[in-house]
Amino acid sequence: MTKDVLPNSRMQTYEVQRELVASYAQNRQLHYDMPYMLETATAILLHYVCTGERLYAGTHGTYTRCKEQIVYESEDHPVVVGDFSSEGLDIDLNHYTDFSNCYGVSCLRRFYIRREDAESFWGFLVLGTDSSVVCRSALLD
Repeated sequence: MTKDVLPNSRMQTYEVQRELVASYAQNRQLHYDMPYMLETATAILLHYVCTGERLYAGTHGTYTRCKEQIVYESEDHPVVVGDFSSEGLDIDLNHYTDFSNCYGVSCLRRFYIRREDAESFWGFLVLGTDSSVVCRSALLD
């Protein structure tokens, strides 16, 4: 997952941000996608545990929009994750204006493994003793 929102993704609509992620993936010819809420929270918290650095933090808060949308007042609103401070990581829905400077979008690189390799792959992650390997592979850029 990118360590910050993509350049020029703030103050954009959800649809424009989805297009930015698609363009980012196409330009790099890699499997980047808009992240799900759980993936986002996991990557941000794992990075903090491994490095002590809070991503998506700051005085005004930085949030990334996620794939999930929640119906609020009869409209779909994207889930947002960010504003990581000493009080914790905020998970909310973006029911304010699309054009807020704190809402951008990050992207997550999808790694695909063959089904027959999945059991040994996950066993490595669960049983591995060197968590720094997992941490280094969790975040990109």
